Order: sequence, then C-alpha cells, then structure tokens
Amino acid sequence: MPGGQLPQAIAPTTTTPAPTPTPNVASGNVQVMGDGNTLTLPAPGDFKVTATFPKATTSSSPAPITLNASVSVPGPGGIPAYGAADKPKNGLFGKVGHHVQSPALIYVTFESDKGATLSGLPVIDVVIPLSVLEAYGTDPVIGMAIYDPAKESTWTKDVAQAINATPSPTPSGGVKATATPSPTPTPSPTPTPSGSPTPRPPGAPSPTPTGSPTPAVAATPRGPVPSMEMRFIPTQRMMKLLAHKSLSLVIYAEPAPTETPLATGSPKASSSAKPSASSSPTAAASPAASSSGGATVSETATAAPSASPTP
Repeated sequence: MPGGQLPQAIAPTTTTPAPTPTPNVASGNVQVMGDGNTLTLPAPGDFKVTATFPKATTSSSPAPITLNASVSVPGPGGIPAYGAADKPKNGLFGKVGHHVQSPALIYVTFESDKGATLSGLPVIDVVIPLSVLEAYGTDPVIGMAIYDPAKESTWTKDVAQAINATPSPTPSGGVKATATPSPTPTPSPTPTPSGSPTPRPPGAPSPTPTGSPTPAVAATPRGPVPSMEMRFIPTQRMMKLLAHKSLSLVIYAEPAPTETPLATGSPKASSSAKPSASSSPTAAASPAASSSGGATVSETATAAPSASPTP
C-alpha cells in the first residue's frame, strides 16, 4: 500500500432480526355434547370464533362427538380456495391481470376421524377486526359459504343468515383502540425547613429526605382492537361428516353493489327538461304579449265613444 493512504473504514454489518410472523392457523379438538353447548374455537390473530351446535336428535350420532376444529386465514388443504375461480387468467401475452382481493376472510373447518351425523350446522359467532374489512369498502356485504363433501363438492353460498351482533352501530360497542390513561398522582410538596440547618458531624450518614417520593406512572395498557361481531344462523340442513374429510365454512366479504341511477334522475334528462319547463311560463307571462294585448283593447274602447256623439 503506498505511503500516506489509509484503508477505507468499513462499517460493521448488523443483521436485523426478522419479526415473528403472526400465526394464521389455529386448531384443536372440541367435543360436541349434543345439548346445544357453545364451544370457543381456537382462532388466529384478533379473530374470535364460537360455535353453538344444535341439540342431538334420534338421527344424530351418539354424543359426545370429538371433532378437530381449525380456524384459518388460508383455506384448508385438499379443497379449492373460496373465490379462486374469480381470479383473472393470463392475458394475451402471458401477463397476469390485475390482482383481485380474495373475498375469503376466515375459514372454519371441522373434521372427524370417523363418520358422524349432527342434526344441523352450528351457529357461528365471529369477531372480525375492522382492519381486514378496509379493502372491501365502507359497507361490505358479509356472508357465509360451505364446502360439504357429503353433499356438494363445491362452494355453496348463502347457507346462513348474517346478523350484526355488535351492541351499537359503532364497532366494538363504541370502544376505540385507545385506553383511558390512569390519572397521574400529584406528589405532595416537600416541606421547606425553617431556620438554619443543623451541622452534620463528619462521617455521619446523610439524612433521609422527609418529602414523599414521586410515584412511578403506570404504563398505559393496550386498548381493544376495533372490531365488529357477526352471527351466522345456518339454514336447516343435516351436518354429515365423512371420515377424514374436511367440512369447511368460509366467511367472506364483498364490496357493496353500486346503485345505478334512474333515467329520470340523470343530469342529461334534467338539463333537457329545464328549458322546456321554463319556456312555457315565459311565453304566457311575457311583457311583450301583455302590452300588445292591452293596447288593442284600449284603442277599441276609445273609438266607440267618439263615434256616437256626432250629429
């Protein structure tokens, strides 16, 4: 290395740890007792799902029935994803079309090790975070579809009536994502010593201050996530589970349909009707028309009296 030149300083590279991804699948075994019990299903993220199974009938399998329940953001394996057929195909030159937002919000899947029959589908209550609904507009349409291997080997929509179970119109009952901070305690003032301070002998410990110490402020807890609760009441149909076959329910969201304006309310129709409506009263109450009519009557009235007194 030539003299007078120093090697370039190279900054040390520090690897940034990748954040732990939020799990998008949660599963566990549940027992259906046949008495209309409500089961809390494991759910990923900020979702919350409960299932209320109907009471057992004579045609139902003897209780209890052990099911493997899973709640997932992607669909379960072995069946097509809901809405996959609606995605655009490759273009003329092999380019993929515009990305379409998947309508599926969350899947609720039940599976049994052996065949089982229930008197009906469960009532599903689900808490949906509002953040996952932002991509579908301000007032999306939320529904439920089913993939039933015992009846249809395809997705069937409108299998449940969706009811907004949120207590008030504001999501989460008016609770926002901020928590009310606890009031900060006011420390008591330190008394001012009167008179001259007492001399401290050498080596004596420092006196303890008489004022009360300032208490530490408690950390503000994390507020609830803004969400809405939906209840899906299924149609009356038997729930027949095949061994090792997934019966899956999907909760989907679609943008609200846009209303088509009527022909009479279009801007073109209103602009064309405006001149025709204003021309009629103008012609009837025109100053020129009223003055001409008044002049004709006055001339006729003055001509008749002037001709009668002539001898």
